[in-house]
Amino acid sequence: MQEVQLPIELAFMVRNRLKLRKIPYKEIKIDKIALDQHYIDLIENIISELKEKRGIKTRY
Repeated sequence: MQEVQLPIELAFMVRNRLKLRKIPYKEIKIDKIALDQHYIDLIENIISELKEKRGIKTRY
């Protein structure tokens, strides 16, 4: 499993989308999760999708 640091403003939205897609992850901290390596690209896609749809600006 690989740990992924998420911007706090996106952390809950990303977790919700992972739950909807039934992708297993382990919650480490409020802004950090661990998941299988082959899902890392999916996280990046979810974040870019949220930025486009919601106009969220982050440093990620």
